[in-house]
Amino acid sequence: MRRPVSEPQALARAARWPLAVLMPAALASAVVFTLVGAGYGWGLPLWARVDATTNQEWVAGALAHPRWADLVRATTFWGNTPVVVAVTVVVVGWQLYRRRHLVALWVATTVVLGWLVNHAAKASVDRVRPPSVGLLADASGSSFPSGHAQVAGYGWVTYGLLALLVVAGRRRWAVAVGCWALGSLVALSRVVLGVHWASDVVAGYALGVGVALLSASVLVVTARGRARSVLEGDPGHRDRVEAEHLAEEGQLGLEGDDL
Repeated sequence: MRRPVSEPQALARAARWPLAVLMPAALASAVVFTLVGAGYGWGLPLWARVDATTNQEWVAGALAHPRWADLVRATTFWGNTPVVVAVTVVVVGWQLYRRRHLVALWVATTVVLGWLVNHAAKASVDRVRPPSVGLLADASGSSFPSGHAQVAGYGWVTYGLLALLVVAGRRRWAVAVGCWALGSLVALSRVVLGVHWASDVVAGYALGVGVALLSASVLVVTARGRARSVLEGDPGHRDRVEAEHLAEEGQLGLEGDDL
């Protein structure tokens, strides 16, 4: 039976994540959010056509297939605020139980930051929801950006990244991809249920992913700084750490763990 991944091992994984990928991806997410928001603000015809077409066709499809609509409602459940809060509490609590304190702080901070950013964005853009609200699901408040889609970004993307850090062996990728896939389906469900325009969902997801990747970048910098300080404190410690770490990697199935 494999031993649980310790915090030093989890941070060693994080330290190998490429900032050259994370930071540009976070910036790209911010650019997508800005472009979609600007397109809505400027009233671009293309944005309006895409929003109107997806709203009409996707909602009509769900209304014509009640079982499909039920499945979509079950999917959107995983983006509800109480559910995300409960999942985060369980996830953070488990990290604390395993003595992965910095990892727990990273997850909690990312989710709280994402929630604050979403509320700030909604307050600044008071967009009316589609006329289809209430046909398949109820929703209130500003439509832009989608809160569920943003949760899919800062919440479920972060849970997937967490799996890459703390799940032993190759199954960590299955858990991570499962989290990311569920998040993507949560985002799409808001358009199918007719409670958001497509542009709300794209903008919300991009903003949430940007928060997750920016937070992950901070974790990488922190992990690298801790590793550097430990090794610099004892010049002879480097060889011992590397030897012990390689042995533990073999037991935990962590070889070749780069993101």
